[in-house]
Amino acid sequence: MAKRKSTHPVVINKEKFLLPKMEFFPLDKATGEGVYIKEIGGKSLLECKELIEKMSAEAGEGADLSTSQGIELMVFFVLKSACYQDGSPFFTEEDVALLAEKSPVLLQDMADKAMLLAGMNPVAVTEVKKTLPNAPIASSSTN
Repeated sequence: MAKRKSTHPVVINKEKFLLPKMEFFPLDKATGEGVYIKEIGGKSLLECKELIEKMSAEAGEGADLSTSQGIELMVFFVLKSACYQDGSPFFTEEDVALLAEKSPVLLQDMADKAMLLAGMNPVAVTEVKKTLPNAPIASSSTN
């Protein structure tokens, strides 16, 4: 006889539900040390959109982002995504200047991981300044 699925509702675990998707990102393969990288959620994605719009305005119409703007964008992703196992932020705003001095390759790898977890294609992010300003923002149906 086949088992039937329960018809009783099952309430999810709130803490587990509120935690974003995360993956461990090793920084030192020899010691196993690293940080967790979490997906970037809605509020942070909107902040990213605003940052890109600001950078695009500074760069001028049709211009590519400068190298320093690219580093600033990568630092943004790392700042918003690096976390402890409980989802709390690993870095703070006070760490931004020091993060910006880290290896661009490391920053890019960490930013790429955050974008992948958020469902973004890192290769397509180079086109983000062209597409995000024109993207519609869904409104809540509870207005």
